[in-house]
Order: sequence, then structure tokens, then C-alpha cells
Amino acid sequence: MVAPLDTVSRIDIQAWKTNRDACRIVRQRPDQADQLGHLVRDPGGGWHFHYDVTGILEDEAGYHLGDERFRLGEYVSVREADGTHPYHVVAVAPL
Repeated sequence: MVAPLDTVSRIDIQAWKTNRDACRIVRQRPDQADQLGHLVRDPGGGWHFHYDVTGILEDEAGYHLGDERFRLGEYVSVREADGTHPYHVVAVAPL
């Protein structure tokens, strides 16, 4: 995931607004091709991962992703088609 973070390691909304095209996500699953997508924000303020340019597939949603801190060792949750899954933050680096 590529996203701008603020001083407390949360997604920086203002920086995201000016750099939307750079905010990317890669979905990797065993035995499947990688899916490239974008980090998008819905009108209600929630964050989603949008992979499907045709509009057929539903976006994956971050569970309180705007409140999550992207710090080494922390976990973030993502709602996928088969339920909510925790993901471990294994690296954070400036671009």
C-alpha cells in the first residue's frame, strides 16, 4: 500500500487529496495474479481499495482505516468478500 501518513502515522487526508493517483494498493494472494488498485475515500469518510476498473467487483473496505496507525508492528483490518482480516504492518518508509 502506498499512502501519505501524518505525524501520528494515520492516512493524511489532505496529502491524499493532492496525490490520489500515487495512492496505490497491490492485492497479493497465493495462486492468483496480483491485482493493482487505488486507495479511495467514500463520501461518508470511509477508505476503500478499488481494484476493478470495470465496476463488476466490489471494493474492499478498510475497517476504521482512517483511525488506524500505520506503524511497524501494528495491525490494520480490511473487510473482504469472505470476512474481515487483520494485516500486519511490516514496513513503513518515506517515498
